[in-house]
Amino acid sequence: MPHLGPLALGLAGLCLFAGTCRGDDLFEFEGLKPGLVVRYADAAHSTTRIEPAVAAIWGSAAPLPGIDAASFQAEWSGVLFVKSDTKYRFYVHGQGRVRVRIADQEVLSGEATEPGWIAGPPTPLEFGFLPLQITFAKT
Repeated sequence: MPHLGPLALGLAGLCLFAGTCRGDDLFEFEGLKPGLVVRYADAAHSTTRIEPAVAAIWGSAAPLPGIDAASFQAEWSGVLFVKSDTKYRFYVHGQGRVRVRIADQEVLSGEATEPGWIAGPPTPLEFGFLPLQITFAKT
């Protein structure tokens, strides 16, 4: 079985919150908690919880008991607080397929067959609370 290297997303200087959007795309600020909501799933099972960061070293193990270590997916979602209007560049160190979307804009997408860095292009983001979605699939 191939080794799954560490998965870490570079979000230095940005604040993450677990929260939801209302239908009109305005955020409910009450009840936001530090961290992100993550859903781990395989073909037969799934589980959801809040994690403080996107960082894991699974090796050949499953992310959680009851999830198939051979083929699982993880999806983190929440709210990203961007502190200033400027360009940001996002990085992931890992092995597998990963995609990062902020405010419906893809800021990173790639796949690594061995542990290594994946970089997104410089992306302008505006100040404020923006929806964040990160998907990962073990390959």
